[in-house]
Amino acid sequence: MENAAIAAGPENQTEAAATNATALVASAPKLPNDDPAAFRAKGTEPFWSATLVGGTLVLDMPGKASRYFSVIRSTSGGTLRLTGNGVQLSATPGDCDDGMSDRDYGERVQISLADSVLKGCGITGTSIK
Repeated sequence: MENAAIAAGPENQTEAAATNATALVASAPKLPNDDPAAFRAKGTEPFWSATLVGGTLVLDMPGKASRYFSVIRSTSGGTLRLTGNGVQLSATPGDCDDGMSDRDYGERVQISLADSVLKGCGITGTSIK
């Protein structure tokens, strides 16, 4: 059945990822602080937020529908990479200031999409509060 989903095209994969992520988000109202695989990021100008839920990256922007991307996670030299159809996220260790709060983030984040590039700050694992 997996091959049928792959052959059906990216729009069906996106729909399936959205369904899976919606179920995961509904069953887990917040990311656990003790999960080293947990990841969140956000940025301004434009405002956006991204949350890794299982193998799905959920991207939210005010006034727009949530976007769901099935991603593969990898790390190299301390940099987290989430790669999927239409999205590439890289989170590099280092101080990051969101410009709006006093929160100390430990990752500088860039999300490359087909139509834009978003930059912001991220936080992983036990640092999420």
